[in-house]
Amino acid sequence: MQIMRSIWFSACAVMLAVLPTATFGQSDPLDLSPLAAQGEMHEAFQYGAQAYRQGNTEAAVIALEKAAEGGHVVALWKLGRMYSEGDGVDRDHSRAFRIFHRIANEFADANPFHESAPAIANAFVELATYYAEGISDTIEPNTIRAAGLLQHAASYFGNTEAQYRLGRMYADRASNRSDVVVARKWLGLAAEKGHVEAQANLGHLLWTGRGDRSFPIQGLAWLIVACERAVGTAALQTQPLCEEAFTSATQTQYNLAELSAQNWRERYAKR
Repeated sequence: MQIMRSIWFSACAVMLAVLPTATFGQSDPLDLSPLAAQGEMHEAFQYGAQAYRQGNTEAAVIALEKAAEGGHVVALWKLGRMYSEGDGVDRDHSRAFRIFHRIANEFADANPFHESAPAIANAFVELATYYAEGISDTIEPNTIRAAGLLQHAASYFGNTEAQYRLGRMYADRASNRSDVVVARKWLGLAAEKGHVEAQANLGHLLWTGRGDRSFPIQGLAWLIVACERAVGTAALQTQPLCEEAFTSATQTQYNLAELSAQNWRERYAKR
């Protein structure tokens, strides 16, 4: 959730920095009358962003819908998130799915270095989640389609969450060496960026080998890093993986792994 809020507010900051300043009262309802006359998507997005930050979600939806009509990708993404989470609106997974599907269709080849790229990549991840789980009476689960969407977000946009989820997908189904190698690749990319769950799952995969050669020292190192950084729901997932490896590791293995973990801590601290 914190990552999603960071994407939203970062995008808002970029957009608002280059747009004319709108004036709003501290307690008065948001005045949307200029939208009827101007109808420009950037102006609509500006109103929507400020309305949302003021807690006026009803006005925010109206303005964001106006911006979305013009193809404003961050407005589209935010609407999709609001409907998928029931954030200020009635939860509507089918509507969220359609919004994310539009983003994937229209912005798949957008500049991966543009400020809106994180929102586009996240739309691919959200759409992949819907395909993986399905939507009652609307969308049948389709793991192949989900994997394809994650592959695009992970490779073209370099999205960390997509890299993690793709790695987990290969790790969970791993039945041969090829799956394990691909899983290690994607989990490794996300782990190097600091994704805690990726670090824990990569560590477990390296420790156990799972059909390929094991790398116990590297595996323990990633597990050490993950377990000292994990909080909340991430801790619930990582703790069992850590305990399983730590209880069976030798003291020598643990000491060597701690040295490797320290090297990662130092590299990460410099970023």
